[in-house]
Amino acid sequence: MRSSKGADLVAGVFISYRGDDSLTTAALIDRELAGRFGRDMVFLDSQSIEPGADFVEELLGRLRTSSVLLVVIGPHWLTLTDEAGRRRVDDPTDWVRREIIEALARDVRVIPILLDGVGMPAETDLPPELAKLSRHQYVTLRRRHADEDLNHLVDKLTKLDQRLSKIARRHEDGRGVARRSVFYLAAGIVAAMPIGVWIGSYGLYDGSTKVSLPPQVVPSAQPSATCQPARKHEVTVSGNVVDANGTGIGAVVPGQIVVVDFSRPPFKDRLYVRVEGSALSGYVKAEKLKDVSGCDN
Repeated sequence: MRSSKGADLVAGVFISYRGDDSLTTAALIDRELAGRFGRDMVFLDSQSIEPGADFVEELLGRLRTSSVLLVVIGPHWLTLTDEAGRRRVDDPTDWVRREIIEALARDVRVIPILLDGVGMPAETDLPPELAKLSRHQYVTLRRRHADEDLNHLVDKLTKLDQRLSKIARRHEDGRGVARRSVFYLAAGIVAAMPIGVWIGSYGLYDGSTKVSLPPQVVPSAQPSATCQPARKHEVTVSGNVVDANGTGIGAVVPGQIVVVDFSRPPFKDRLYVRVEGSALSGYVKAEKLKDVSGCDN
């Protein structure tokens, strides 16, 4: 496989989706797989095609050299129509259709990803060129069990493709070295700082900008033995959810409950959260969150 920058790759996962049907979930899958296999090993058009690139060449080039095609199928995947009222899946120029046909013709492993109880399209409901898709074993992705199902998907991919398995191990080994390096550096810094300075200047750092968080979000500087930083918060003001690149992947609204993951580094003035009852997770502005759980015990 060759990336847009010309780097030779040996395997990869191509994510096919309909923007009006499953954009948020496709972005969630992309982020998880890129974190496990590396950015260059996962193709999602909105993340992987550089500005000014020929998107037709990029799409077909990456697809033809990928080892796996994930077809994300939400509730409207089969029924979405064009301006003329024709199902998109019946349009020979429809890109989702073209991606699947191309993958089937080249013996790329095609795995349907069914979202939240969506059934597998029947052979009779698909155009003849896509009928074979209905016989492919699928994987489910549920909003309430997104972490579990994404881990299951990664496990399946690494077992099915030895090249991806090797890449995942190398990538994890590299991240382990980086984490240990950061830990030792942080430990040295903390050991060298007067404790009063460390507590008095408590904040979160994203590598360039010190993040000042609202009092209801900042963990206590001196937690008791049973009181840990509060993780469960209520959204007080509507806001966008973005990924680590600052790209919008969804939104939160007042009243929603989110769980803050303090193990993830902040992104500018945003904290990483998981939205309860949803597969959505990403970075939300800290000022939009209000503690509703007190301390975790």
